[in-house]
Amino acid sequence: MPSKISTQGVSIYLSPVGFLCSSAKIVEADENSEKHMIMCQVFLGNVEKVEAGSQQCYPSSVDFDSGSDDPKNP
Repeated sequence: MPSKISTQGVSIYLSPVGFLCSSAKIVEADENSEKHMIMCQVFLGNVEKVEAGSQQCYPSSVDFDSGSDDPKNP
């Protein structure tokens, strides 16, 4: 567990390919002044539209695998 909570919280953040450089700028250095970032490809499956700010945590039915406020550009 991190010794402090960053401004981005303790979580996993996913960024579209076109925003990798912007995402790298928000990575905070560790105690050795090193920054770490993991790059991976994520398959979202069948995406359900969920309004931005929604408190929904799970798909509304078995027909969906994930949710996004913009399913065409999650």
